Amino acid sequence: MALSVYVHIPFCEKKCNYCDFNSFANMEEHYENYIDALVVEIRNCPELKDSNIVTIFIGGGTPSVLPSKYVCKIMNTLSSFKIAEDAEITIEANPNSLTREKLLDYKSFGINRLSVGLQAYQEHLLKIMGRLHSAKDFLICIDAAHSAGFSNISADLIFALPSQSLDNWEESLNAAIRANLKHISCYGLTIEENTPFYNDYKPIDENIDRQMYYRAVELLAAHGFSQYEISNFAKENFPSRHNCAYWERSNYIGVGLSAHSLYNNVRFENTNNLELYMKNVNQPQNIIRLTQKDIMEEFIFLGLRMMKGISIEEFREEFGTDIYNIYGDIIRKNTSNGLLEIEDNRIKLTQKGIDLSNIVLSEFI
Repeated sequence: MALSVYVHIPFCEKKCNYCDFNSFANMEEHYENYIDALVVEIRNCPELKDSNIVTIFIGGGTPSVLPSKYVCKIMNTLSSFKIAEDAEITIEANPNSLTREKLLDYKSFGINRLSVGLQAYQEHLLKIMGRLHSAKDFLICIDAAHSAGFSNISADLIFALPSQSLDNWEESLNAAIRANLKHISCYGLTIEENTPFYNDYKPIDENIDRQMYYRAVELLAAHGFSQYEISNFAKENFPSRHNCAYWERSNYIGVGLSAHSLYNNVRFENTNNLELYMKNVNQPQNIIRLTQKDIMEEFIFLGLRMMKGISIEEFREEFGTDIYNIYGDIIRKNTSNGLLEIEDNRIKLTQKGIDLSNIVLSEFI
């Protein structure tokens, strides 16, 4: 059985001012105990034993803060299971912690894809976000990655930042385009509670937010990046196979603190308590056995995030009924409103539908 694996590293050098992820700064003393616990969880994971691992994603946090020996330990443990020869193996990194030595180590461990956090190309915006790297650091690390033999490199960008202008955003996009990347993710800022941004900033004007999004779609398309998901753009043959596994509801296992899994229509998650995780690994905090209704809803609201939309025929094959028997009124309403369209027996969000995707998708739940 094909399986994707997510490995969570909850450590970083500094929490960014917009980040509400389960991650911790200045916790070097816990690295070894955490990796030891992670290795035990991987070794004891029953779903890995009879699977063919097709993607691995080491995320966080900032995995590149770890000394290479710990990444090696993770990869060696995973390598005791069956990994497909053409597996996509990604590690997330920040420019300030990604050295040439680490890049060469990653290559030797079998890692073949990098996801680098650029976020913005202007020093004042990087400072507002609490990022530790400069724009120059990004260019240096991308050059080092290319010279180390990495060809599949992605960068993350954030738009709708406080004080960010449309020109700023276009400059960030162009910097990423010039860096000879295969993949670019463009995320609109969400100001979350319990972050410094929550008290300090208000969301940017919605019209400016949409202008930035449209500019990304237009500019990236002009440089050969196809939009395959609401926030993701790739050169031909280079979409994130790991992320597609999430949106297509393929089986995936998450290991590490607060990691989530979907396996045979059962969702489960690990504890989000670091001390408990290091003492008591492989004990899911929560198990959800999905009903037929749950699975249908996920099929739709995850599938509609992708530009190809959802297949009417695949829905019928999966659930033994026509999608219109269940959701016909919702589909017809949103089609007549110009938020959904039917093309080649697939249901997709229109551009207007993307702008209002939260509203459209919520109607199916």
